[in-house]
This record gives sequence, C-alpha cells and structure tokens, in this order.
Amino acid sequence: MEAEMSLKATFESWGVDRWWRLAWVLVATVVFAQVVQQHFGLGLTVRLEVEAKKIALDDGVYEWRIQHRYRNPLMEHRVVLFENGVPLQHAEKASAISYLRDGWYNHFRDVVKFVPKDGSDPRTNGKKYTLLAPKQWEGAEWMVPFLVLLALSIRLRKGRGGKVALPAFVERHDAAVVFSVALVVAFLRVVGAGLYSDGTFCVGGQPESDSAGWYNMAYGLAEGWGITTGFDGQRPFYSVMMAPLFLLPGDPMDWVRAMNAALWALGALSAYALGRALGGRVLGVCGALAVMMGETHLPHVMGVLTESPGMGLCALGTLAAWRALKTANTWLMVVAGALYGFANMTSGTTLLGVPMLAIYFLVVTWMRNGWVRSIWIAGAFTVGMSAVFLPWLIRQKVVLGVMTPSTNSGTLLRGGADPVHKRMWPGMNDEPILHGGVKRGDYAGEYLYHMNLFKKTVAEDPVRYIKQVSAAWVESFTYMRINDPAVRLAGISMLGCLGLAAAWRRGDIAGLLVAAGLIVGWMALSRDIVMWLFFVALGVLIWRWRSSERLWLLLLLALNLGSATVLAGMSGNQTASRLWQSIDWALVLISLAAFRELWLLLDGWIVKLMKSENAPSTEEQEVVGVDRWTTSTMWVCTAMAVFCVLATIIGPRHKPLAPLTPGAGAELLQKVKSEHPDDSIRAAADNLQVSYLKMTHRRYLQPVGYDTGHWLRHYGRMPVERWQFVAERADSKESPDGRSAGYMQARGDIGSVRPGQGFLAVSLKQDYKSRISGEPYPVQATVAVVPVLDGKPDWQELKWMEKLPMAY
Repeated sequence: MEAEMSLKATFESWGVDRWWRLAWVLVATVVFAQVVQQHFGLGLTVRLEVEAKKIALDDGVYEWRIQHRYRNPLMEHRVVLFENGVPLQHAEKASAISYLRDGWYNHFRDVVKFVPKDGSDPRTNGKKYTLLAPKQWEGAEWMVPFLVLLALSIRLRKGRGGKVALPAFVERHDAAVVFSVALVVAFLRVVGAGLYSDGTFCVGGQPESDSAGWYNMAYGLAEGWGITTGFDGQRPFYSVMMAPLFLLPGDPMDWVRAMNAALWALGALSAYALGRALGGRVLGVCGALAVMMGETHLPHVMGVLTESPGMGLCALGTLAAWRALKTANTWLMVVAGALYGFANMTSGTTLLGVPMLAIYFLVVTWMRNGWVRSIWIAGAFTVGMSAVFLPWLIRQKVVLGVMTPSTNSGTLLRGGADPVHKRMWPGMNDEPILHGGVKRGDYAGEYLYHMNLFKKTVAEDPVRYIKQVSAAWVESFTYMRINDPAVRLAGISMLGCLGLAAAWRRGDIAGLLVAAGLIVGWMALSRDIVMWLFFVALGVLIWRWRSSERLWLLLLLALNLGSATVLAGMSGNQTASRLWQSIDWALVLISLAAFRELWLLLDGWIVKLMKSENAPSTEEQEVVGVDRWTTSTMWVCTAMAVFCVLATIIGPRHKPLAPLTPGAGAELLQKVKSEHPDDSIRAAADNLQVSYLKMTHRRYLQPVGYDTGHWLRHYGRMPVERWQFVAERADSKESPDGRSAGYMQARGDIGSVRPGQGFLAVSLKQDYKSRISGEPYPVQATVAVVPVLDGKPDWQELKWMEKLPMAY
C-alpha cells in the first residue's frame, strides 16, 4: 500500500495531466495503426493453414472459406496462396480460374478459389497450402488499448474530481488536424491501390465506364466545346471542377486525384464539425473516423465519380443552414442555399428535400423570430439555391426541350418506374435508336425518349408507382454498410471514450460497464435493421433534445437522409452505393448520437443510484468557424466555375493540329504493305486503315498476362505486354462526341508519342476470341506509328508494331 501511494505521489509530482495525455496519444496511435492495417496493411501478416478437409470442389475448381474477419476488400489485393512454399499466380476475377486452371488462385470476400499447379486434388495430393494475409482484427480486439488505459485511469485518478483539459493546440486547431489526417489517409489509399483496376471505374489509373463520361465532359469544357458527352443531361459540376485541371501541366488524372483527396478530406472535416455540434468533440472525431476509413469512401478516392464532392458540400451546407437558423443570419442562409445547390449539381441526393428545407426554415424561424424574419430566412435559402440551380433548369429546357429538376439520366428514372425490371436493364440505351427513331449520338433525343416513357409509366398507374418506390425506399436502407469496420470502430471508440472518461472522473467502472453493454449492441447491428435503427435513433434524440437547439440540426440531417433515400428508390436503387457515398455521414452521426444519449441516460441512472456528486455532463459544445468554412468553400467552388468559363472564352481552345501533308497517309500505308517485317500484316491490305490522330493522356502499359477484371473486353488478359490508349482525330473540328477514335491497342513502343502530339497510325482490325464467352469481337490493333510535327511525318521515328495474339 505504501509503495502504491509513493508511486501515485511521484506521478502527481510529474504532472498527472501530462501522463494522461501521453497515454491517450499512445492509445490513439495504436487504434489508428490497427485501422490502417485493416484497410491497407502495414506489413503485419499471418499465415493461415488451408485445411484439406474443408476444401470443396465446384465445377473443377477448389474452394476454401477463411474466417469471416478476412472478408475485407484489402484482402482481395494483398493475399498470396502458397503451394509447398511456392506462390501460385493471382487472377483478378474468380470466374477466370475456370479457364486459367492449373497454378492460379483468386480471393474474393471469404472464399479462396484455386487449382494446384499439376491439376491434382489438393485434398489428397499431400501438398501443403498456406495463405499469407495481412493481420485483421475483430472489433473486440480494438478495445484492448482502452482496457490498458482504464487501469491507468482508475489508479491515478480514483477519488479526484475535475476534468483534464485537452492540449491548447488540439483545442484551437482540431479541425486542421482532422483535415490533415484525412489527407494522409487519402494519400495512403492512392499509393496503396496502385494504378490498376481498384473497383472504382479506373483501369491503369485512367477513368473508364461512367468515369470516362465525366472525364470527357471536363476535357470538352477545357477545350471550349461546352457540356458534351452522353452525360450532358446530368449533374455537371464535378466536370466543371475538373476542367481547370486540364489546363495545368502534367497528367490531369494526378490533379484529379489530388482534388478528390481534398474533397474527401472536406467531407471528413464536415462530419467532424457536425458531430461536434451534435454531441461534442468525441462524437465529431468518431464521425470523421467513420468517413475517412469507411469502405464506402476509401475505394473511391482515386475514382472519377461525380459523387465525390457531394458529401462535403452537402454537409457544409447543413452546417451553414443550422448556424444561420441559430443566429437568424440571412447572408449565411444564402451561402447555405448555394452550397446545397452545388451539392445537388454533383450528387443530387438532397434535391427532393430542398422544398421541405425551405418550409422547415420558414417554420423554425417564425417560431423564434416572427414572420418577417422567417420569410427573409426561407427566401434567402431559396435565392442561394436558385442562383446555382435555376440556370441549369433553363439550360435543360433550351438544350433538351424539357424543364426538369432531375440531375440524373432519363434511363435511371424510367428504369425505376418500370413495373417489370424496376431498375435499369441491359439494352435500355439501344431502345431509342432501335424503336424511337433517335439517331446514335443524339443524347438530347435519348433523354427525351426515356423521360417521356417515365411520365407515361407513372401516369398509367400512379398507385403502383408509389408502392414500387415505397418498397425501393425501404430497400435502400439495406445498402448502408453499418457493419463496415470503420463504422464499427467509430461506435466502439466513442462509447469507450465515454466509459473511460466516467471512470477517470469518478474512480469507478460503472460507466465503462454501460459502454461495454452498448458496444455489444452496436457490434450486433446489421443491414437488415438499418431503417429501424434510423427511426429508433431519431425518436430517442427527439425525446432527449426536445428543448435543445441541437434538435434543429438533427431534423436537418433527417430531411437530407429522407430525401436521398426516396431519390434512390425512384431510381430502383440502381446506384445505391453511390447514394451512401454522399449521404451516409448523416445516418452514421444520427446513430452515434443516439448511442451517446443512451449512454448518458443509463450512466446518469447509475450515478443517481450510487448518489455520486460527479454526474456526467450533457453540456452542448459550440462549433467555431462554421461561417468561415462554408463561405470559403462556396467562393472556391464559384471561382473554379468562373475560371473554367473564362478559360473557355479567352483561351486558345479547340485548335486542331496543323493539316497533314497531302499524301502522307497513303505513303505510310504503302510502307506498311511493302516494308512491315510481319508477312501476315503485309498480306492483310484490305483490313488496314490509316488515321491522323492526337495522343491523349488516357493511355497506360498493360503487363503480360494481366487481367484487370474490367467489363470492357479489350482489357482482357493477353500473353504480351501492350499499350492501351485513346486517341483523337487530329484534323477534326467537331466536338469530342464526334472526334474520338475510340480505344486502340499497340504491341510495341508508343511511349515516345507524347500527350497532345500528332501522329499517323496504321491499324489492323482483328477478330479476338474471348476465352470466357468464346465469342469473337473486333480489336483495333496499331501496327505502325510515326510522329507528325507541323503536319509533316518524321519518318526517322517510324515504329513497327507486332500483331496481337488472336486468343489467350
């Protein structure tokens, strides 16, 4: 006892607060490292023995299921399967194992599919199979650091009242710290994911699928062509933000990734600020943690997705609106409306809630400040929103002939209204051409075709449509990843901090036991009950905050979430994952706040039973700097848009390259027919074509045997190294929609042709046979390239290319 008192006195003489902060820093470091390991891998690995008796055979492919904790996207890119200590070859797609066969493996979720090198049965061949994987933690193991700190807390603090203040730097600059940490995590994601297919519409670091549309729209804006591509009827602001980046030196995709990281960090910062407003600093940090580490967000940091800025802009708009309500600040409400306008021009998720928000602001302000001020506040929000959104409606009417507030494509809405498919289906995009008399490339005609069918379907049976959307609205909640490791960690961290703080202040573990019980409940949450979680959490918070200003912010979050889920239902949940990428912070914060209030309630009862004088505080904390953050963000967004427009007007845009010297193309074609080293290419005169092109930034070198797993077939696996690139017609004065030469491939050296440089290319059309479907499809393979300077070919730099293999 004497020794214990002596140790305690020594610690107190050194400064208990210093030791306390040091302990928390160490715990935070360990927890952060565990989360980073969970998503990226820090070199901490574990070898899992493949048990022969648990291996199953399915259509000639062997399967082995690993522990559920290893069902993580990280694992799909980091695991290695060994046969007697020698690694097998990794296939990007599980379906590829059926035709790659001997010596290949794939890991997806918790299933490992493989075939031994000699094709034998791994259950009886006597060989040892092991899986090398990054160490993964269960949620309960994340609590170990907190338990260590608990002992220190009770030993040093038992019987003492008061609080330990945070360091002054953290108090003043916590927002900057959150933003900086989010940027670091984004950097780790981009570096760790590499440049190949990462599941977010990028292949080889270049945008594909939907992303190519936003990328091409930005390129068209930078070149002075205006809003182009098949997405010209959808939300354009993300492309407007990207367009100025095409005027900067270097690869635009590098700048786009940097912009994405900043936008994503802005979302984490906004979640922090909202959480702090709802329940204090701990809730804010945990909300930011859920965003910056979430599987819904991290995989999309390097993707070209228009939802990227929607999260931060909508969250900042919510903060600005709440602050404007509290202070009855008309100008700040204009800023809030503008931020909502920008958010809906990127993600569109809260568009349906805008009229309800205006009415909500009218009612709340009338109850506090009277009719005159309420009209000013609601009007200010409407003006801010309209200043951004009304020009888009006018543009839609002028260009597409329809005044619609939708920021989605006509196919999404029509698919959601369809009584049979209830969402988009294959072949929808060809319908206007095949049955509607719309010419290919007439995007306005396609938009009107689908919108007219949407209106007709709804008018035929509005009751059926309402029931259908209602069912889809309920379904939309199941797409929320409430069991995401980062979301679970956020709840564990918040409840653990509350329990430890109570132990520190009172010297008992009653609050910690309450936290442990709630943690068990938090860990048991599943997607099936997310909708009920939302309504129960909302009810708990309304009951607890019925006389608090935080109730206004809570209802703002609920309106945002409600309008977003209804919009998802209207589209048949076709892009539900995109929805949650831009709005899941609202549900996470509402859920965390409800669990925080439950802890305060239960712990308060225990304190009363124990008749303790140190009851937990429910004091609300103010958010500092909201006006500055929101106003600055609005000005930055506006500046980007204005810069893009001015650069389009006054810049030397869309200038074609110098005209090609007459006869140069025919001369190159003749050289190929007579001088190419490959006899089969010289003999294929009828299948050769020559084009005068300009190289773009969209190119990358695909390694031997690499299969990106992408849905575009030309990215399939081949036994040779080859370039994949998109080139434009250099002599065209048409818009990007009419001048693209499409995807091309080359087996040889095209690295010397720089982006923006003109070149002559001779291509051979080959029929490539898919090893997956067995169907042939054409491949445009480049067999000769010569750079062009000032319209003249540089014959000294003529490069011969090899044929691509017909099948693999």
